[in-house]
Amino acid sequence: MKYEIEMLDVNAADAFLIHYIDDNEVSHIIMIDSGNYEDADKIIKHIRTYYDRVSTNGWNGYIIDFAIVTHPDDDHIGGFVHMLEYLRDRQLDDFIINNFLVNDPTVHKFIPNDVKRVQTQKTLDARLKSVYNYKEDEKKNLLDLIDSLEIHRKEAFAGEHLDTPKIKILSPTKEYYESLLSNFRNRLDFQTSIENAEENSYSAENDTNDENTLSKTLDSAKDDASAQNQSSIVFLFEPEEGEKYLFTGDAGRDAFNHVPQYLLHYFKGVSWMKVPHHGSKHNLDSTIIKHVNPKAAYISTEKQGKYLNRCTVNALKNNGTKVYSTSQNRSGILHHSINSRIGWAAIKPM
Repeated sequence: MKYEIEMLDVNAADAFLIHYIDDNEVSHIIMIDSGNYEDADKIIKHIRTYYDRVSTNGWNGYIIDFAIVTHPDDDHIGGFVHMLEYLRDRQLDDFIINNFLVNDPTVHKFIPNDVKRVQTQKTLDARLKSVYNYKEDEKKNLLDLIDSLEIHRKEAFAGEHLDTPKIKILSPTKEYYESLLSNFRNRLDFQTSIENAEENSYSAENDTNDENTLSKTLDSAKDDASAQNQSSIVFLFEPEEGEKYLFTGDAGRDAFNHVPQYLLHYFKGVSWMKVPHHGSKHNLDSTIIKHVNPKAAYISTEKQGKYLNRCTVNALKNNGTKVYSTSQNRSGILHHSINSRIGWAAIKPM
């Protein structure tokens, strides 16, 4: 099967495109996350520039078969919000989004930690739904925009396939997702100054590694404290047998540790891995890296320090993984089995 996977340059945010041509020569587009609000224009322009239009029932344009929302953080949903506003206002007539894959916390019932503050189910649902407000603006709520345009949406939990068997959902389980919901309103700002100071003082030469530990610094870092990040939809795209591409959102160690035993083999020996949370040291460890054992790892980020940590990069390198990042040359990264593009050049690993 012909396919291409693109990591778009959206700074310290995530936006991916999977474009594949099935056995019937039908072209498909899957969009995974969408960067920030202002990144919508870049994504739209990219699709118009590099992808072929399709014609159906007198309409001619671009069809996104699935838009996958890994989790409700601004740097993952913002572009979707803006694209949906364009569709609502009839400013994007050459685009159709057929389906959204997005988990909806309001359809899951649980007892919140701060139960005394919650007086009604309606109040609770409003709190949960608000995590999909872009920049906490209720007029820019992703779920409301999807529903107002009558676009089909469904949830995704471990063990499920999309309509295409090429994509397998590995995390979260429904039970694990529900266990995280009580902390969804705890928006934790990344401590940039602390991270920068630690990054500046980091020395690869002094970072212990041996047959059990790829990076002592990485393994000693705390796990990601964001419930939203841990709730990320993690999935595998397998266009051909033995060609495995792992998308991780911003999932952390706790999320990986809650993957059902019967799904763990899907993680082994992947061809390509999207490194979670822009290369932060709070999401992977030596055990996970060794289990996944990726041939190549891609990091979407703008610079070292804010998220990207050298200990994460060095741990992957110590594993024998080739590491690539959009921070290297401020451009997108293309992995493909389709003909090369004019003007695109090979990039070197970090």
